[in-house]
Amino acid sequence: MAKFCAVCGKNKVGALNTNYIQNGKLCNECLLKIGLKSKNYHNEKIIFPLFSNDIKNMINNGEKFDYKEKLKEIKNVKRQYKEDKKVEYEELLSDFKTKGIPKYNGLYFNNVDRKILIPKTLLLEFQLLNYEDLVSYTPTVRESTINKHHGVARAITGGAVFGGAGAIVGAATGRKSFAAVSKMSVLMNFKAGLTHTINFINTDTKTNSLLFKAAEKNFSQFCALLDRILDENKSFESNEETVSIDGEDEQLRKLKSLLDDGVITQEDFDAKKKQILGI
Repeated sequence: MAKFCAVCGKNKVGALNTNYIQNGKLCNECLLKIGLKSKNYHNEKIIFPLFSNDIKNMINNGEKFDYKEKLKEIKNVKRQYKEDKKVEYEELLSDFKTKGIPKYNGLYFNNVDRKILIPKTLLLEFQLLNYEDLVSYTPTVRESTINKHHGVARAITGGAVFGGAGAIVGAATGRKSFAAVSKMSVLMNFKAGLTHTINFINTDTKTNSLLFKAAEKNFSQFCALLDRILDENKSFESNEETVSIDGEDEQLRKLKSLLDDGVITQEDFDAKKKQILGI
């Protein structure tokens, strides 16, 4: 089925047309009407944020883009955004450090303001999240076997495993092979689909080694920290529900008093009661 320009609705836009906007594609004729040529290499940077109505208004008002100036403007906006984010991050990081906010496995946990700071990396921007944003976590351990003469053979234990060294991998079997773990991590799940993974072990590590014991201790402490945050979240949610219920009761009592005093009618009372109870 042929698709047509989202602006004029007349000209066909085939698969090779790359003039994407938010709600469709733009034909070359309409593109030209707003001052852009089809051969321009970076048209998408200019038109992609727009909707068809935006372009229709431009055409109706005789407005046109200056291709070079618009690209320069976009570049300046991006540069300013990066600079602002850099300053914001530096101030935030400085504030956390000044307050002596503890850092666990690369993350800062502010127990007073109940906030988590995930520092920026080369590939990802920083994230400042509320404790309430944490909805769950998944601890994962993968068992492996290190063999002296036959390389490494790995076996995934399946699912998420949590416990002491014995619960994770069991005892070593014989002289040639040693119980080991190839991966130990925690996947944190936040609201809006955001996730963050903390790796404690990502290479084959013997369970009788000091490296494993240190990693397992950090792993256990980190899971305990997340458990505490999740428990607090449930407690706060429960308190909010109680406050909400208490508030509804108080409103209903006042409403009943108005009814008894003849200030409002039974009809008014019933209507307001439904509104308060959300029914």
